[in-house]
Amino acid sequence: MKRKLVLFLTLFLVGIGVITAQTRVRGTVVDEAGEPIIGATVIIKGTSQATVTDLDGNFTITTPSGGTLVISYVGYVTQEVAADENVRVVLQEDSELLDEVFVVAYGTATKQSFTGSASVVKSDAIGKIQTSSVTNSLEGQAAGVQLISSTGQPGENPSVRIRGVGSINAGKNPLYIVDGATYDGPISTLNSADVESITVLKDAAANSLYGARGANGVILITTKRGAANKQTITFDAKWGVNSRAIPEYDLITDRALYYEQAWTGQYNKLYDNYIGRATDPLTPEAARIQTISDLAGSGANSLSKILGGYNNYNVPWAELIGADGKINPNAKLLYTDDWSDALFDNSLRQEYNLNIGGGDNKHSYYIGLGYLNDDSYAKGSGFERYSGRVRYEKEVLPWLKTGANLAYAHTIQNYPTTSGGSYVNYFQWTRNIAPIYPVFLRDPKTGAIVKDDKGKDRYDYGNETSLGYARPYASKANPAGVLEYDINKITLDNVTGSAFLDAKIYDGLSVRGAFDVNTTYKNGSYLTNPLYGDASANNGYVEKENQRYFSYTGSVFLNYNKTFDKLLVDFLAGAESYKKEYSYLYGSKTNLATSDVPEFNNAVVYDALSSYTQKYSVTGYLSRLNLSYDDKYYLSLSYRRDGSSRFHPDNRWGNFASVGGSWRISQEDFFTNVSFVDDLKVKGSIGSQGNDNLLYEDGTINYLPYQDQFEVSNNDDRVSVKQTYIGNKDISWEKSINANIGIEGRLFNRLNISLEYYNKTTNDMLFSIPVALSTGVRSQPGNIGKVRNSGFELETDFDIVRNRDFVWNIGLNAATIKNEVIRLPDANREAGIFASGYTKLVERGSVYDIYLPEFAGVDSKGKNTWNVYNADGSFKETTTVYNNAYTAESRRNQGSAIPDLTGGFSTTLQFKGVDLSLLFSYQLGGKVYDAVYASTLQMSEYGRAIHKDLLNAWTSDNTNTTVPRFVSGYTDSNRASDLYLIDASYLNIRNISLGYTLPKTLLSHFDIQKVRVYASGDNLALFSKRKGLDPRQYDYGTTGFNYSPLRTISFGLNVTL
Repeated sequence: MKRKLVLFLTLFLVGIGVITAQTRVRGTVVDEAGEPIIGATVIIKGTSQATVTDLDGNFTITTPSGGTLVISYVGYVTQEVAADENVRVVLQEDSELLDEVFVVAYGTATKQSFTGSASVVKSDAIGKIQTSSVTNSLEGQAAGVQLISSTGQPGENPSVRIRGVGSINAGKNPLYIVDGATYDGPISTLNSADVESITVLKDAAANSLYGARGANGVILITTKRGAANKQTITFDAKWGVNSRAIPEYDLITDRALYYEQAWTGQYNKLYDNYIGRATDPLTPEAARIQTISDLAGSGANSLSKILGGYNNYNVPWAELIGADGKINPNAKLLYTDDWSDALFDNSLRQEYNLNIGGGDNKHSYYIGLGYLNDDSYAKGSGFERYSGRVRYEKEVLPWLKTGANLAYAHTIQNYPTTSGGSYVNYFQWTRNIAPIYPVFLRDPKTGAIVKDDKGKDRYDYGNETSLGYARPYASKANPAGVLEYDINKITLDNVTGSAFLDAKIYDGLSVRGAFDVNTTYKNGSYLTNPLYGDASANNGYVEKENQRYFSYTGSVFLNYNKTFDKLLVDFLAGAESYKKEYSYLYGSKTNLATSDVPEFNNAVVYDALSSYTQKYSVTGYLSRLNLSYDDKYYLSLSYRRDGSSRFHPDNRWGNFASVGGSWRISQEDFFTNVSFVDDLKVKGSIGSQGNDNLLYEDGTINYLPYQDQFEVSNNDDRVSVKQTYIGNKDISWEKSINANIGIEGRLFNRLNISLEYYNKTTNDMLFSIPVALSTGVRSQPGNIGKVRNSGFELETDFDIVRNRDFVWNIGLNAATIKNEVIRLPDANREAGIFASGYTKLVERGSVYDIYLPEFAGVDSKGKNTWNVYNADGSFKETTTVYNNAYTAESRRNQGSAIPDLTGGFSTTLQFKGVDLSLLFSYQLGGKVYDAVYASTLQMSEYGRAIHKDLLNAWTSDNTNTTVPRFVSGYTDSNRASDLYLIDASYLNIRNISLGYTLPKTLLSHFDIQKVRVYASGDNLALFSKRKGLDPRQYDYGTTGFNYSPLRTISFGLNVTL
């Protein structure tokens, strides 16, 4: 018995040792050339235990004795090897090396099988761009995509144009789809750290399944999900500085020089008046003496009076400027206030993101938390965002999968007036106010700042007559004072949620149901202070603005995916319903009790109140058939039928379809000997898309354009009803026919290239047709007109060096565009239609052709001249009378605001643990009318800023110039003409990023996968044809006083566990 017990215990202990035996595997993963593969995943089969290879392709993992390792890497065939103490794994390139999977309409596609046109920007490229709006990461990274950022205000989103402008009076923005559902919230509520990829769908084969709203292209934003068999925790922190990216126009900021120019302008004006008056004209010498006397005196024409009594120097006006027009060399400045310093300053930017993801073969999860504080260089302007996202997917049963995605964002936006023509617009102010005017009220004798009764510095509003001040420009205005006392705050809460069920009901047959909800609450609180500025006469002003967006999408799809020998069949059919409701409420009151509470209870006088609700819905039925044969031949067919609430029930439904095909030539037997071609494909597609987004003249959406619309107002306490819009029940879909052909491939296992030609024609445009003024309205909607956009797109990247220690890649994308108006309404076909700004619609021209008088030079007396033309287009005369040249006949086509070529180029270098990337965006061609520059070339209003180019004004000694003789009040000195039309080309250093990843040997003891430190800069320099000009901000070809974009330089830390 004792011997049996000993034998049993011995066998038991041996068995335990066998069961618990572990093998510590050390291995290397390389490619067929022997180069290490960095980041390959190594998993113990049947478990969730995994690791990744380091910079040398090495890995270490402990496995049960007799275990199996599964090694995988994108673009290579997955291998299984037996666990041993030392292994060397050689991964072979997948025959589908380029078969990259990316998100497309209602599913995914591989690069080989996709017959449409799309550009994809991935998370690593998105993460390098420091922005509050993720769509800004598209600049320079997607061919055929143009961003117009009219404002640099943090939290604002750019307008996006995909392959040109396909409409005139209808919406031009693309459709945004986030994780498969229409997204109506502000894009700035999305955290870039949560975004896995952005796919831009550009042709009919790619986006016709979105029928009703896909005519302007579709942007698919896909958020991150947890990776199977890989748990990660990533923390990323950025700290940086925001500053102004674009310098100011080259204005005269030297006070002495400004006084001298003001003296010259007034001298010329008075001199001309004296020698040119109808009765008793003076001789030139007498006029000169009298003019100098007037300027030095104290009368209405004196320099003191025309500049409002502001003398920055310690000498009296009579001694400030001599008879030669030069400043007294003994004069000393009393103060040097700088408006740019008062309104702009570098600010701190900080961003923190925590991402947790993981899962196994049965489920995956992702949690993202983020905080962004993006203060602008424009004081009082900034954006703050708190965001969170949870995504979970689970295989409940072998045939049933479910998932949910929930996101919340709370944003706070401080939004002072920084656009338009208001005096409180910082950018208008600094470009218009002369440098002699102080920020703070100054003692005219000592220059000391004047204090109020509380000992606080007083701002100068230009109207302190007790001190002799009467500023001629913008009296009673001071944006620095407004900045201190006014309140402009917008808070926003956005919630998005989605859920789905995916059931496999038969071999290859599945059904999927999904429901998505998006709601946004936006609240604006505004206070215009009662102490100074515009609202002082009403003792202050309080405004409240509440907006609510609510939308949901419900869908159900049947999908059949089955392979029959060499034939793959993928069929999708389903229905989708989308509904949206928008509510708006606005109110205002005046006469405040206190100066710092933006609430209605703080005001006593009712001023305005309005509200309305708009509803919109689209129901669609769709189907798609994808066929693939032998991985060589691909065919895609799609059809969608949509009904939109924006049209009368009789004309509500539209049909949209597409067909696309491609041929992988490289897979043919006759091509196998072409060794340098790894993959080669030709493709083509044609199809239709729709647009139901008709706009009012102010650019807002018209939800019911088929109905007559009225305005209700108060007429002496009686209801007054006025018709404001004539509807048209016969209008229906604006349709675009989009054709695309292309070739793409990979050569020498290093060069990827794609070249495409597109031709998109918009028919039956939703057009605002002019009507008789007797109707009381300006236009009525109709389906009329045709516009075409065509061009070429190129995307390419090349691995210059790719070895163990050094990787160097360059990339380039470029797009041309030709925009052409094919047909206008019959009544306008011959004469055309003058549209926004200086643009004119003419058949065979573009939608943004600029029509201006022709500048003919400066004449012998220093006056501007322009060419005048007859109705038949023949030259008539040259005139100094501008109104004779600003006629329909004499406004000539001076070019288009649409550029000839847009795109970007980049380079990425990696050496051991160091990485460096550079991204540039560019534009060639196109015109922009520089109205801001033109406004600085005259002094029709005393006290305005002037440009240094006025130093080159015409004189009897300087006749070879385009700047006329500088005469105060000469309004024709800067009249609109082609003289101020300038090339809109630019080159922007979009981003430079430099990082260092610590060696894994230093981190392995701490269970840390990766640590990277980095520096990144955005909008580092823009090169354009004129200092201060940023062509990216202007859609219609005319500059304005726009908020210049931010330059951001940050340092960051990224840690992955």
